[in-house]
Amino acid sequence: MASLERQFAPESNNTKIQRWQRKLGMMTKLKLRTKMFLLRCLATLANKVEENNKDGDEETNSKLGALERIKRQRQ
Repeated sequence: MASLERQFAPESNNTKIQRWQRKLGMMTKLKLRTKMFLLRCLATLANKVEENNKDGDEETNSKLGALERIKRQRQ
């Protein structure tokens, strides 16, 4: 009988608070992971842009459209 009473008894406040804190901790970890992932992506993109800029103007001209190349040749 006592075990049935324990099953249907309302949860104590401590248990509810602990569950809430656990959920909050999981959410903050998830947010940090997504932020770190985005920062890593941005860093790799920045590195790629930097590498492309190091190569010089000759390579950038080949990547331009035809009209833009003609405009640069006239200058």
